Amino acid sequence: MSIIKTKLKNWILKNKFLYFALCKLSYFFYKKDLKVFFYNIEKDFSHNRKIYSNYELNFDPTLEDSFRESIEIKYKIFKAISLKYKNKKIKILEIGTLEGVFTSYLSSIFDNSEIYTIDLPHTDKRFYTSYDRVNKLKNFLEIRNKNLHKNNINFIEMDSINILDKFSENFFDIVFVDGDHKNPVVSLDIFNSFKILKSEGLLIVDDLYSSESTRKIGELKGHHPSKDGFNAMKKLSFETKNPLDLLVKFYGPKNHFINPMVGILRKK
Repeated sequence: MSIIKTKLKNWILKNKFLYFALCKLSYFFYKKDLKVFFYNIEKDFSHNRKIYSNYELNFDPTLEDSFRESIEIKYKIFKAISLKYKNKKIKILEIGTLEGVFTSYLSSIFDNSEIYTIDLPHTDKRFYTSYDRVNKLKNFLEIRNKNLHKNNINFIEMDSINILDKFSENFFDIVFVDGDHKNPVVSLDIFNSFKILKSEGLLIVDDLYSSESTRKIGELKGHHPSKDGFNAMKKLSFETKNPLDLLVKFYGPKNHFINPMVGILRKK
């Protein structure tokens, strides 16, 4: 019976119309909002497809054929970038390691490249008091160490505001910013990351939000969309004359309730 249930679940996840219809039904029962049935998911696909084309990327709204709503766009956009670069050796910086799950994913799809990831020292109070780590620190560090135990991952414990002291300008092909979401740190991360990017390099920033007052941020458990980051990316784009694109972070009817974005900008 369990095998049948697993096969049925996987089949539903691959069926766009059935899966999203079930998602809408679930949200209706949970939120009691009829408007969710009219949310146009194809509009989100179309929006991101245009942005992919700006960066010469092949668009695929799935990851491993799954439409699962909880799969973040960062997995899909980096997968598309890896297919574009193929076996080319590049340097990628991730600001904000967390448990190292996404770092491990980057390592697997860019297996011929160097992945750098930085986070605060584990002895820093800002680190061990965030995400309820105080009583789980040992277990957290064990999980992170396991995820980062790969030959092409370089993990550095440091404060991201000091990256200009650690890395030279024009060093990275891609920088992914997913650290502190509030100012002054997020703005410093964004502007400093731009400086250490190579020409034609990509700056990608997670969890952007244009207006924290219009939606309930708490609706999106585990994610903290940043208005500060959004404003910093807009400012960087304006000052450097590099166009900013904003990807829809999730595909699904949850965007009816809250719609975080992922910013992407190419250094010209």
